[in-house]
Amino acid sequence: PDDCRADHVPATKPYPVADVLADLLEISARALRVGGRLAYLLPATNGFRGIDEAPRHPALECVAAAPQPISAKYARWLVVMRKVRPWAAADATAETR
Repeated sequence: PDDCRADHVPATKPYPVADVLADLLEISARALRVGGRLAYLLPATNGFRGIDEAPRHPALECVAAAPQPISAKYARWLVVMRKVRPWAAADATAETR
């Protein structure tokens, strides 16, 4: 069967960007040491307001956000977050924004 071939690439499922970001922040909150930093690129439209609209997590603080215009309509933002306290089980149920 095809799925046993060495060059087989399994089919993937759709993974919404909001879920990707929530998982990224949750894993980072668990794995980073207090004071550790996470940096990632966030695609957005040019109306995005950086730190004010960046996804949040209770254990992480957004310390910087800088845009890189890609076109007249789109930009990507470099977002830097710092872990400010140890992860708690209640954080896993907290809503990221």
